[in-house]
Amino acid sequence: MKTYAVISEFNPFHNGHKYLIDTLKSDGSSVVAVMSGSFVERGDVAVIDKYARAEAAVQCGVDLVLELPAPWCFAGAEFFALGGVAVANGIGVVDELAFGSESGDIESLIHCAEQLSSNEFLETLSSAREKNRDKGIASLRAEVYAELYGKSEHFNGSNDLLSLEYIRALNKLGSNIIPTTVKRIGEVYNSEELCEICSATAIRRILAPDARDFSLRNPSKYMPEESYEILKRELESGRRYDLSKIDAAVIARFRTALPESLSNIMEISGGIENRLIELSTDCRCISELVERAKGKHHSASRLRRILISSLLGVTMADIEKAPLFTNVLAANEKGRELLALMRKRATISVLSKMSDANKLDGKTAKQYAIHLRAERLAELCCEGEPRKVGAVMV
Repeated sequence: MKTYAVISEFNPFHNGHKYLIDTLKSDGSSVVAVMSGSFVERGDVAVIDKYARAEAAVQCGVDLVLELPAPWCFAGAEFFALGGVAVANGIGVVDELAFGSESGDIESLIHCAEQLSSNEFLETLSSAREKNRDKGIASLRAEVYAELYGKSEHFNGSNDLLSLEYIRALNKLGSNIIPTTVKRIGEVYNSEELCEICSATAIRRILAPDARDFSLRNPSKYMPEESYEILKRELESGRRYDLSKIDAAVIARFRTALPESLSNIMEISGGIENRLIELSTDCRCISELVERAKGKHHSASRLRRILISSLLGVTMADIEKAPLFTNVLAANEKGRELLALMRKRATISVLSKMSDANKLDGKTAKQYAIHLRAERLAELCCEGEPRKVGAVMV
């Protein structure tokens, strides 16, 4: 049988994730999840800790959960995809990379991804950016593509866009892993009415007003029972994570920074460091700073990623390299069998316990040091006492 990899955040694990996993496992195949750790792609901390999210994933059918470490877990789509694909490729047991998409058309996605990586497209896009500095990169990218190859539906869906980055990353790494997609269902929702197969964003919206009072606003309808019970357990224990806990640290970083000290930080461009320094003198929290600084070239998510990176000292040079290690977060019996196989095949370091990190050296040790700083920063975002445990064996 095949072994599939899925790149995920499971923030939290919902019915849409369950549908994807069940579809992949319908023929008896195994599923390995490469899951974001404490921080996520939108430039935020995950709602609950990585071990609890990994536990929920295994309870709901995933066989093995490996960590997508920092800083790739909170990078933009291109480097988030590169990091996840590099881990999936490096563990040596994955046959296919699976992802949900709005289109459900893998051949069209592959063709589009190849065109996006072509010299023709990249040169035309670069020229267009010089002439259209006031236009956001996402809209400009779609316009250039339409001009060269015709309009594509793939630019209309967030999951299709991420799918394109997964395929481009596979090609960039020269991976033998085959991309495959499962069409997403039930994507229509709003703040009042959510469909039963819904997004993690919608569930977080339900949780936001009062995350501890499940009698008022209960997300259980949109999550597998196992995942819901773990989410409830974590929130009621006080282990909820909130980025606002580091408001003071972020504001202090920018109020005391020199512009040149920020110039190489991940995703900083267009003089945004000067804008952030200026605004920080009148702002007292991350949300206010982001709201006032965002614009066509800097979305709220990108700005939060910049703020986190500035505290950690993450540069573009750090994020452009592929991760050389991953941590084991949770596994079932089949997952443990895959781990045994990885010991023979993996070309990256697969760390089963924290003490394994002591054996790292060179570039891998440097990467792990950045990841460890991110974990220590995330601990400050926990409202209760952070849980420090090793992998969850189910």
